[in-house]
Amino acid sequence: MNATSTPDTTTTTTQSALLRAPKAASYCGVSESYFWAAAKSGKLPAGIKLSPRVTVWRVSDLDRAISQLGK
Repeated sequence: MNATSTPDTTTTTTQSALLRAPKAASYCGVSESYFWAAAKSGKLPAGIKLSPRVTVWRVSDLDRAISQLGK
């Protein structure tokens, strides 16, 4: 199989990636405290609770929220 017939899964993998708060805040270009406040106020999407102390965000959800904030 050559490289041209292999599907490009990079974008799909990146868009479905899950980020914890420090990485998600960095991805959005804000401090972690601002990130939590923005998520709590609804400016950014609510995270997905994996356990009582672990919350993650989908990169695709963050991208959508960032694009909406710019409008």
